[in-house]
Amino acid sequence: MRLSVWVLSGLLTLLVTYSSAAEISLVLASQEDFKPYEWRDGDQVKGLDVDIVREMGRRLGWKIEIKLYPWKRVLHEIAAGSVDGGFSAFRTREREEYAIFLDPPVHLSTYCVFVNPERPIVFYSLEDLDGKVLGKNLGFSINSEFDHAQKRGRFEVVEKSMSHNLRLLAAQRIDAVIGNELEVDYMARELGLEGKIVALPTKVSLDIPAHLIISRKSPLAKDPEILRQMEDTLQRMLEDGAYAAFLKKYQ
Repeated sequence: MRLSVWVLSGLLTLLVTYSSAAEISLVLASQEDFKPYEWRDGDQVKGLDVDIVREMGRRLGWKIEIKLYPWKRVLHEIAAGSVDGGFSAFRTREREEYAIFLDPPVHLSTYCVFVNPERPIVFYSLEDLDGKVLGKNLGFSINSEFDHAQKRGRFEVVEKSMSHNLRLLAAQRIDAVIGNELEVDYMARELGLEGKIVALPTKVSLDIPAHLIISRKSPLAKDPEILRQMEDTLQRMLEDGAYAAFLKKYQ
């Protein structure tokens, strides 16, 4: 009897050890060509958000594969459950129907109006953009007010890559660019356009949380413990300075 109990105890110990040691693998999708948050450099995926997500995986001992697509496809893949999740997404009611949003966010986004100082415009409210020609990232939502005004045709929007839009602005072919502050600053430096691109002081939106999200069709979504581990790890990274250290690399 004692032998049977000992054997059973040993088997349970082995099962627990195996379970805890089993590697969890995630496939995550993200926006292609969104410097400095994520981009492809040859066969490598780089960026601020990539660094943060990979560090989370390293601390948890998980394997994370990152795939880059156009943003609309990123959301489609997550909704369809073709990937386990993605980053970094603003919270909307529509997206909450197919994804779980993890906290804390991967980054905070501030959106500004950028102009060419040789042909400045005034911006204090959305009405000041009426009749203007604006550039913004293809497929990106700025905020509900801006998106509604765009649908009503109050201004013309050129939806291209940020590098394309900034070149148009530098050449005075559009009136302004609406963009993420960190992204535009980074891209302007990379393109050598710092003196031709300036941000107006009034913000379009300030510190919008952009999250790591998990598809509700992923098996991970059905495991509260895994979701808790991810959130706890992100919170520790925020508190121990890992977030700030990664951000400093790209400012």
